[in-house]
Amino acid sequence: MYATTSGRILKVLVKKGEAVWPQKSLFNMTIQKRGTRLVSRDEGKVKAIYVKEGDYFKENDLLLEIDLSDGLKSLENNHENEVERKGKEILTKSAQNDEVEEGEIV
Repeated sequence: MYATTSGRILKVLVKKGEAVWPQKSLFNMTIQKRGTRLVSRDEGKVKAIYVKEGDYFKENDLLLEIDLSDGLKSLENNHENEVERKGKEILTKSAQNDEVEEGEIV
């Protein structure tokens, strides 16, 4: 992903190997003294990140590479991990509740 203008990276929001999808936030940045986010247009896996927090960039600088060939598989694995994590949270919360109201879903 190339920069379309110049600016400064405030925060990198993804890591190498992380799954991304359209509208997933990649960077917080400033452009012309205004804060904004750069979001992904594609789904895939982050292959490389070429900037770090505090870096200045200019138009046409390469900021990030996304491997598009691994997109669907990465998203499926990410979704499965999220479902498993949410399930564990629900079980933990229900185990902590001594009293459950009739009809309450835990």
